[in-house]
Amino acid sequence: MSKQLFTAETRALAAQTRQLAGDPAAILAASGLDLPEKRKAAVLARLREMPAFFRGTFLRSQKPRPNPKVSIRAFCQMCLAWADVKTGVRECTSLACPLYTLRPYQQE
Repeated sequence: MSKQLFTAETRALAAQTRQLAGDPAAILAASGLDLPEKRKAAVLARLREMPAFFRGTFLRSQKPRPNPKVSIRAFCQMCLAWADVKTGVRECTSLACPLYTLRPYQQE
């Protein structure tokens, strides 16, 4: 049986992100994350600097108990400045990174 990659929650968040693509503040409000003001400001600043395509993964990584795979994927995306993430992660040169052995898209 194949594993379902996108849950109903993930699809709903992606739809909200697409609908509100131009306004990071509205996306953060719609995500339902209850963050302290200082952290909310930092998350909002990060949302403003990233391409809309990556906002869903980033918001899922900000949950109180995120899936570790989602958090690692979001970290790798940020580290590569959102440029050709799949290839960049495969060819990662940061060998001392604590997440190097856990990074997604590794070649077998």
